[in-house]
Amino acid sequence: MKIRIPYLAFVTVSFLLLAEVSLRILGWNSTYMERSGSWVKQLVTPLSGSKPEGQFHIFSRNTWTLFSTSEFEYRYDINALGVRENKDSFLQSPDNAYRILTLGDSFTEGVGADYPYSWPRVMEGSLNKAGIQTEVFNAGVSGSDIWYLFRHLKNELFKLKPDLIIVALNNSDITDYTIRGGNERFEKDGGVTFRKQPWWRFLYRVSHLARAVIKACGYNGLLMTEREESAYVASFIKDTQSVSDDFQTLADSIGCSILFITHPVPSQLKYVEPDSIYGYLAISEISYYWNQKGYSNINLWDGLSENIREDWSFRYSWPVDKHFNSDGYQIMGNLVADSLKQKPELLTRH
Repeated sequence: MKIRIPYLAFVTVSFLLLAEVSLRILGWNSTYMERSGSWVKQLVTPLSGSKPEGQFHIFSRNTWTLFSTSEFEYRYDINALGVRENKDSFLQSPDNAYRILTLGDSFTEGVGADYPYSWPRVMEGSLNKAGIQTEVFNAGVSGSDIWYLFRHLKNELFKLKPDLIIVALNNSDITDYTIRGGNERFEKDGGVTFRKQPWWRFLYRVSHLARAVIKACGYNGLLMTEREESAYVASFIKDTQSVSDDFQTLADSIGCSILFITHPVPSQLKYVEPDSIYGYLAISEISYYWNQKGYSNINLWDGLSENIREDWSFRYSWPVDKHFNSDGYQIMGNLVADSLKQKPELLTRH
């Protein structure tokens, strides 16, 4: 028996190590950072990505960052407001130029494309080509969400005196909400507190084998059950409606127009998932609320689906990273510009 116990322990540990290595090689249930290779690049490059700074979610101000994955690499020059935008002359734009401020996450920032090819830049070019002189300031920040965006707008970005604010929303805002919560994350002392995570979260972070066990126990990548997830989605809809009201009220108070945009992410277009919880159902409910309230909004599902359809060839997006590439953002930017051309009231100063 004394000989058997060490032997069994050796066999057990060897089996677990083999299972862990195999799952890692297969990439089973890998995270975004693991799939894209960004976590490796962070060890060898001066990457200073977007992160919470007080009650904002921005890049380190007045610096540069290298967004590097296994598929693409771009240098970002970050301005004093902590965003990837080099238009220092925005406030000094000609009087006849219509100033547009775009807010959103990585899809608005333009992850997967160099600076000139994000959808706000494409939109700007399309409007100017149509004779509508515009200046666009892109304040999209990867990893941000609609609550962080509102805080940044209310406390800093409103000083840019935009004529139109565009707020982009997609299903990643749901994921951010389940982790961070809504406005309750912001504390009175200026701090930020996210939702409490289960104690075994660190096991999910370091072990693919642990992820297999956790998944078998009914938990997903957000470390919650399907029932818990559904409850968070319902809460997300309610809280997003509330922050939408805050955006509209703020826009009215500073005398500018506001446009809300909902858009699918490439994987939703590829696998055609408009009705899944993490597809487009919850986002569509937000659009319905905006219509009821009379808020200007655009739903890009039909437009992107018609132009991109099932992107099996990955012509419009990156296979591993899953963001749009410059071709995908080109379509998105033109769709937004075309919609604005049909809404002249949004391109007219108050």
